[in-house]
Order: sequence, then structure tokens, then C-alpha cells
Amino acid sequence: MGQGQHGRSGRDAARIARLAVDLQDLPATRDALANGDLTDEAADAVVKAARDGRLGPPAEVDADLMEIATSRSPEDLRADIRARPQAVAGAAMLRHERRQRARLGVRM
Repeated sequence: MGQGQHGRSGRDAARIARLAVDLQDLPATRDALANGDLTDEAADAVVKAARDGRLGPPAEVDADLMEIATSRSPEDLRADIRARPQAVAGAAMLRHERRQRARLGVRM
């Protein structure tokens, strides 16, 4: 695979371009990356989690993952992200149930 003028492959350059677009909606990740507090590999993991949607709205995912993203390795971050959907699914079910109860006027 050929290297570009700055030592990056075309695939790597395309990944960085996608990351730049995705970071527009993730200010905490964008700022941490710009400040050198976050690797591009960790930023990729946050972006993928935010884009996936299972962990909540992108802005919430961005804020929720920032502490772990800046303090652990990208591998640990990805492992944490993989473990979260189960916890998030339970919380989402609880919120849905509460909304339904409120809509129906049911109190427990």
C-alpha cells in the first residue's frame, strides 16, 4: 500500500477524514484529541460507540466515555464499551416503563 506525502496510507487518510467529520458532533472527544489527551485510536472507539446508538444519544456517549477514554488504553476502552449495552438496555427499559406509567397515570 502506498504512502502519501506525510507517511499515511490512503486508507489511513480516509479514516482520519471520517473521524474529523464524526467529531463535529462530539465536542468532548474532539477537544481531548486536539489537546493530546486522547489517541486517535481511542477517539475512533468513542466515535463508533456514538454512531452505533446503543449507548444513547451521541452527545451523552461523548460525555460518558470521556473519563475512561482519557485514562485507559484503547483496548480497555473498547472492552468497556462492549460491556455497556447490557447495562444501558436495562436502564432504557426502566425509563420506558416509567414513561408508560406516567402516561397512563399509574403510580407504584
